[in-house]
Amino acid sequence: MIKHLCIVFAFVFFLISPLTASADVVFGNEFFYENTDITEKINARFVVNSPLGFVIPKEEPGSERGVSTEFGYRSGWEDDDIEKQSGPVYVFQNGEIIRIDAILLYNGEYWGVMEVSHLYQPPGWIPMDELLIIYDPRDFEWENKDNFYTYTGSYDAVLSANKLVLWEWPGSDREKRIIENNETISKLANVVYAYKDKDGREWGKTSHMEGWICLSDPENSKIPAFYLGSEPTNWLSNDMLLELYGL
Repeated sequence: MIKHLCIVFAFVFFLISPLTASADVVFGNEFFYENTDITEKINARFVVNSPLGFVIPKEEPGSERGVSTEFGYRSGWEDDDIEKQSGPVYVFQNGEIIRIDAILLYNGEYWGVMEVSHLYQPPGWIPMDELLIIYDPRDFEWENKDNFYTYTGSYDAVLSANKLVLWEWPGSDREKRIIENNETISKLANVVYAYKDKDGREWGKTSHMEGWICLSDPENSKIPAFYLGSEPTNWLSNDMLLELYGL
């Protein structure tokens, strides 16, 4: 009996799996999967900044067809006025933050494909000149790559902490995360490399959760921000991206 049930379950899984994979492609971004060899991975956050005041993610670069809300991703991006003209499509207003997974040069214009998430972001392509790139930890690390060193000190202050403050980068002016789980704290007591600020505090880039902790004062969330992220800029003027992709 058990053997028969296993065969039945295996057969059902076999039938379901291809359909699921196909759905991910159809409802993800078919054009992207077909052209990954000519795209450049970027995986960065951007803020919408279109002359129109909004952008509509397209099914393909250069297409007039917006991504339909019928795909079943998060609702709430529809716009009644736009829907009358373009149908039920996703709309991002200026100021909204999105994540771009990769870029593609198409007919002389750069397009970015949105990182697909069934929870918060639909698929689609957006002209890169309608987006501004947001300063993030990779910018800090690129700017300070010559200032990092191997940490050989003690983790006693981290392991004995009741909480840890996880920063996006040392002295960042962005929101910080507070970690109070003992198991997670112990995992964070392992850094890839360290950085020392102008006041002599040591910081460590964690190998777990991709953040930074102040090794000298791990529980202090009141350390004044001293390394401010720049304002969002045109992505083509971003030196890090120019170097990474030779643009």
